[in-house]
Amino acid sequence: LGRWDRTTDLSWQAIVLEQAYHKAMNLKPGEDHQYAHHMEILMVSLIHQGRFAEAREKLADQRRDGLKPYAVWLRLATATGDTALATEAIEKLQKNDRPQAAFAAGMWCWRQGDIDGMRAHAEVLRQARQSGKGDKANELRMLELLGLLACEEGDGKTGLALLKRCVDRTKDDHQAHAWGNGAHHMESWGLGALRVGDRVVAREAFLEALAHDPASAIAALGLQALSEMESQSAQAERYRILAAKAWNKADGADFKRLEAWVRGKAAGKPGALASAGN
Repeated sequence: LGRWDRTTDLSWQAIVLEQAYHKAMNLKPGEDHQYAHHMEILMVSLIHQGRFAEAREKLADQRRDGLKPYAVWLRLATATGDTALATEAIEKLQKNDRPQAAFAAGMWCWRQGDIDGMRAHAEVLRQARQSGKGDKANELRMLELLGLLACEEGDGKTGLALLKRCVDRTKDDHQAHAWGNGAHHMESWGLGALRVGDRVVAREAFLEALAHDPASAIAALGLQALSEMESQSAQAERYRILAAKAWNKADGADFKRLEAWVRGKAAGKPGALASAGN
C-alpha cells in the first residue's frame, strides 16, 4: 500500500523490543525463530526507502547475532555500490545456491555497467535452468537477467518480451509482492524500456509499478526522466517530488545518485551507480 514510513519505523521498534526480550530472558537470537525474519524484512524496507545508514546499523546487528541473509546484504551492496559487501555476499551465496549467486552477481554487474559480467552470470543461470526446469524462482531470475542483458545489448524486442514475462508471471502472485518486494519486476521492465528508448513501454511499466507500490522511487524517477525527454517540465517536477517523498529519510546524496543513474538509462548509457560513500 506504499505505507513504508509507518511500517518501517514500526518494524524498527519491534526489533528493539525483541532485542530487549532476548536480554531479559537470556535468550540467544537463534532461539527466537521469528527474529531473523523480522530483521530481514526491516532491512528490505530500509533499503527500499534509501535509508542506507540505518540498514548498515542493522547489518552490524545481524553479524553480531549470527544472522546471514546474504541475499539481502547483496541488495544493500547493489543499492549503494559497496564492492566489498557485494563480493562477500556473492562468495557466501555461491557455496549454497549457485543460481541465486549468479543472479545476484549479474544484477550487481548491471548496476555497475559491466555488460560482460552480466553475460557470464546469465550463462550460469541458463545452464542451471536446463537441470532444474521446475524451479520457478530460478526461471524468473534467468528471464530478468537475460531481459536486462538483451536491452543493454540493444535488442529491445527480445529484452522487453523477457521482462514482460516476469511481470505477467508475478503481477497476481502474492508471494512476489509480499514483504517489500512490491514492483521489482515492473521497475526492471521499465528500466529496460528506458535503455532501448521505448517510451510507450517504459511509461506503462512505471505506471504499473506505482500502482503496485506508490512508494517506488525508481518508477517515479523513471517517469520523471520520460517527462524530461518530452519537455514536460512541470510533470517531471511532480514525479521528482513523488520520488523524493518516497526517499524522504534517505541521504540527499544517495537520492541524487539514484536520480542520475535512472537518467543515464534514459540517455542510453550503461554507467555505474556511483558508490554511496564506500
